[in-house]
Amino acid sequence: MPLSTSTGIRFGNVTTVAFVFIVILWLAVTRATVGSLMDDWRDANSNYGHGFLVLGLCLFALWRSRKTFSGLKVDGSWFALPFVVADSLLWATGELVHVELVQYFALAAMFPLLVWACFGLDAVRWALFPLGFIWTAIPVWDPLMPLFQSITAHAATYMLQVIGIPVFREGNALSIPYGNFQIAEFCAGMRYLLAAVSLGAFFAWFYLARRKDRLTFMGLILVVAIVANWLRVTVVIIAGHLTMMQSPLVKDHAFMGWMLFAGVMLPVFWYGGRLARNLATTDKGRGWGRQNISGAGEKRLIPMLVLLLAGLVCGPGLVYRIQGDGQIARGTEQALPNLERPAVLGPWRADTAGTMSSWSPVFHGATREGMFGYIGTGERVLLYMAYYRRQSQGKELIYVRNRLYDKTRWQAVRDVERSAAETGGPAVRMTVLRANDGSDRLRFLWYWYDVGGMQLISKKKVKLMELWSLLKGQPGSTLVAVATDIQDSKYAEAVLSGFLRNAEPGIRASIAELEEK
Repeated sequence: MPLSTSTGIRFGNVTTVAFVFIVILWLAVTRATVGSLMDDWRDANSNYGHGFLVLGLCLFALWRSRKTFSGLKVDGSWFALPFVVADSLLWATGELVHVELVQYFALAAMFPLLVWACFGLDAVRWALFPLGFIWTAIPVWDPLMPLFQSITAHAATYMLQVIGIPVFREGNALSIPYGNFQIAEFCAGMRYLLAAVSLGAFFAWFYLARRKDRLTFMGLILVVAIVANWLRVTVVIIAGHLTMMQSPLVKDHAFMGWMLFAGVMLPVFWYGGRLARNLATTDKGRGWGRQNISGAGEKRLIPMLVLLLAGLVCGPGLVYRIQGDGQIARGTEQALPNLERPAVLGPWRADTAGTMSSWSPVFHGATREGMFGYIGTGERVLLYMAYYRRQSQGKELIYVRNRLYDKTRWQAVRDVERSAAETGGPAVRMTVLRANDGSDRLRFLWYWYDVGGMQLISKKKVKLMELWSLLKGQPGSTLVAVATDIQDSKYAEAVLSGFLRNAEPGIRASIAELEEK
């Protein structure tokens, strides 16, 4: 239901002033998310280091079309209010379970919704480019990273085979006669692709008027950026092969990557210049404002703006209620007992010799954690547990910087699930590690999560259960991991399975003791 007025959108209008206030309020109540986003933009190693440039270009795009903006008519819509409320609650969900991806998405999605609510769909269409362009700098693309890593590994393997270099691929690990390469997140090419899309979209919007030319140019940008990353990875591996891993490119190839990226992008933008050469310069904001809308005046918008304000803060208010002065917040700073060694039955006994000392999991902000060794039937197993009583951003069970092993010393060559029937205990995630020291030593790692008494291996399900447990006032979460160094795959799994059959009751008892305190 539109609420129309014949007054143009100008900075002195009640609606415009209210809009600016609401935007500032949204940024204020989500300041933790905004601060995290700024940190990502300032990080030179981030895929989103171009964020401040994108923000500047968005503001420039808005300024360039300011005359069209002042000619639009205030046409606020009640239909936007439910979406504003839903987005606010979505942000609250991400904040409560500490999923930055959800927080970033909700933060950015709110701006077009506010424009729609205050000014109407014409204004959204007018601001379509800056509202969409900013998404190239919002960290919501990381879930695509494993796909890009896999495609890059496959493409590099194919190109190496074509030129005759022997290569063996296992997952994202590539092995040549002189050494091993891991297609890490940096090698996926996400940062090159996002940078190329950002620059290409800005160029296409301002200099290419025909939709066909824009699509052609952006398609070319995408293909060239992806293929350039494949070439970069292949060149590094070739350099390692020709120099027996002594080339500087093997250790540091970031600078070479940006030089290659710039080199392949220059002819693409030259082609874009050719497309734009014969086009008349136009204002890209033209033609989207309805110029003859009449209505009852801005006063009718005031009730809607009041409800909009209430809907906007409902999510942050819920977060404050739960985290700030709700039942969960009280009593969480009590002293907790140490994480005692879980009792294990059967042939297993405590091993205090410090075996497998090279295993060094890192879980930031864990309330309690412990590493325990056991020995039985001649084999050694390590048990690691990390317990979280109350979580916060960066100090949480599911966190991108937590690690189960040192990636400089080990590389994952296999990652699969094992059912409860196969393990003799809970379903687990199994990761097979190979040492990077050239010894081909293997380590078998099984792990799962315990949230509210439920044993899970899916990180998404862990986050959902953490939200449910938080609402119930039972926020405890635990990681449990076991590992052994055995070369034979079947024997290693049999050893871990036998250990879990005897250890699971003691592990559950240890977790229950922590949660009761």
